[in-house]
Amino acid sequence: MGVKDLWSILEPVRERRPLDDLDGESLAVDLGFWVCQMQTAVRSAASGLQKIYLRNLFFRIAALLQRNMRLFLVADGKPPDLKKDTMRRRIQQQQGKRPDPTAPSQQGQANRSRFMGVMKECCELIALMGLPVFQLDGEAEATCATLNQDGIAAAVITDDSDAFLYGASTVLRNFSLEGKQPTVDCYRMERIEKELGLDREKLVCLALLLGCDYGEKGVPGVGKETAMRFLSDFHSGRAVLDRMREWNDTFRPTTAAESAVFKRVLSVQSFPNEAIVEEYLKEQIVPLHMCDFTWTRPKLTDFILFMGGKLEWTDDYSVAKVVPLIALWTMRECVANGSAIKGLQPVCVVKKRVRNGCQCVEVQWKRLTEDQTTIEGHYITLESTELFAAAFPDILSQFDKAQADKKPVKRSRAIKIKAPVQEETPADDNIFDDSVILIPDDETEQAELETSFRDQPLTHPLEDAVSESFKDLAIDAPQDNKLKVVEIDSGRESPLPLMERLKLKYRAQGQPFPHP
Repeated sequence: MGVKDLWSILEPVRERRPLDDLDGESLAVDLGFWVCQMQTAVRSAASGLQKIYLRNLFFRIAALLQRNMRLFLVADGKPPDLKKDTMRRRIQQQQGKRPDPTAPSQQGQANRSRFMGVMKECCELIALMGLPVFQLDGEAEATCATLNQDGIAAAVITDDSDAFLYGASTVLRNFSLEGKQPTVDCYRMERIEKELGLDREKLVCLALLLGCDYGEKGVPGVGKETAMRFLSDFHSGRAVLDRMREWNDTFRPTTAAESAVFKRVLSVQSFPNEAIVEEYLKEQIVPLHMCDFTWTRPKLTDFILFMGGKLEWTDDYSVAKVVPLIALWTMRECVANGSAIKGLQPVCVVKKRVRNGCQCVEVQWKRLTEDQTTIEGHYITLESTELFAAAFPDILSQFDKAQADKKPVKRSRAIKIKAPVQEETPADDNIFDDSVILIPDDETEQAELETSFRDQPLTHPLEDAVSESFKDLAIDAPQDNKLKVVEIDSGRESPLPLMERLKLKYRAQGQPFPHP
């Protein structure tokens, strides 16, 4: 929860950012928030899936690791005494019970044991993935805020808005990992101070007025608009706290905004609650072992057994999901330390591909010796080209060289052959070949042509099929023929049948066609 209505107050400075902007960043994760969120989603979707939060947790962590993010997973430690009553009511609400304000704190602590059992399973899964879980006394968001404040983590992942009150400078929420462009809501303290005029101490004042994890009721009758008008009269939160400490029965407000708050504060005992102020503003020290991100190789065999027992995953399915993480760990280890003794051994690059607009390579890895499930002697995964090149430059160079040595296959271009255009021969053109004959009107030319026709026998390959009278026949051209061009047989193949060509030849000479 955090501070009541704070997310709506911060809405003007919310930034919807691509998740790609966080690639390579260190992030502090409020693990309890993730688990609560996943349990709520499971109950609303299918009440029979009791362990599905483990599945969701695995895929969420794997998705962020694939983006080269370093995750500091933080669990809640011993809760502050201020939060015991709040925890009791939350657990009762999660179990579908009406909150009982008269119930003893021991009941809330007993109900919390179930949640702790869920957290234990989640921590076991995280350990099998090779990641540590950090736990300090107090709230997880307080530890995450300290990691962010000290520069160890670039941002805090939580839905508790009081992370800003603990000193966080950047908070991320509302992850959307679906689609090609995953996004996240980002809130930065820099913009909160500049655009809304709210520093860390003023946010603590809002917690006192509106309600928070340590005092859910706040001041009855004071809403976010009234509280914001009151805070706008002061240049800093320290000044507001000092002003609140002066409020008593004899105090006289100086502004209308202060008067609207003051008259309602009189009904609240011990206002301001100094224990709440101290809880938010106290300094927390992060142990040295939390300052560096460490990731060990995921445990293949134990992971198969765990997911098979908790989620009934088959061995093949478990291997298919955890091997890409082992490959990722191997490459990161090689980049950081030069080698990965317990990692996967790359065999070759199969081919290059593009995934979501990013250059990738399909890599074949040698099967792990402890893997008794995979029948094939290798795995195939899709990896970032940039990361694989940094981890195994020689393997990628061999692939590139082999591709370059391949002779490119030239594709023959289709050649379009245009049909020849037959040019029309002018009537007065004297150029003819031996397949055309000119039949003139002039008597002298006609006589010469008749002589040549009489001396020229019919020579066709099928001339044996016609009567002998065909050869002895005299051909006289008629006197009334006009000038025209006709085709005669020249011993070549003709598109017309033999008999048709013979008829055409006799008709051109004005002779009747003799039938055998």
